[in-house]
Amino acid sequence: MKACSVDRDGNADGFVPEEGFIGQTEPGMPTRLLVSVLPERLAAAHRALIEVVNGPFGVRWVQKVDRSAPKEGAPPREFLALDVPKDGVLEALSTCAGVLYDDARGELWVRGRRGEQIILDGDGLLYGYPDDLLFRDAAIAFGLAETDVKTLLNRDYVKQWYRAEHDADERRLIELLGLRVIGGGK
Repeated sequence: MKACSVDRDGNADGFVPEEGFIGQTEPGMPTRLLVSVLPERLAAAHRALIEVVNGPFGVRWVQKVDRSAPKEGAPPREFLALDVPKDGVLEALSTCAGVLYDDARGELWVRGRRGEQIILDGDGLLYGYPDDLLFRDAAIAFGLAETDVKTLLNRDYVKQWYRAEHDADERRLIELLGLRVIGGGK
């Protein structure tokens, strides 16, 4: 679990995110599809959405927290790789599952050949850009319904997990995908 809803004192409050998807629009922003699944189904849902996108991919890892050397207020570090084959991305999802699906330190952005994107955020939510039938059909095939889902975005307090046991997964993710630092903290 990457994150959970907590009460004011930091204790888990029992909230369970709902499963489903919904289109979202904001002025001046592209449309997107928000996909919410239970933590135990996150890896499979992420893979299902990526599998419908044509590669090769551009891949961006946004390290929001450098767990091994945290600095308060430090900007995120950004890593990028271009022309990553689909098989390479899918292998990295499996090999580095701990840092992707059980740790909130970063976001993984996968961009397809036609500009479509899947983003996995630090709370375990998935976003498909743009909101179109490609992602909607994949979500439906995964067993999700279109509904106004309640997610961690609707909670007052959220605790995110940064686990030391996933440091090696993060290094492996960067290596497997050939990611290079493009900006942010040192």
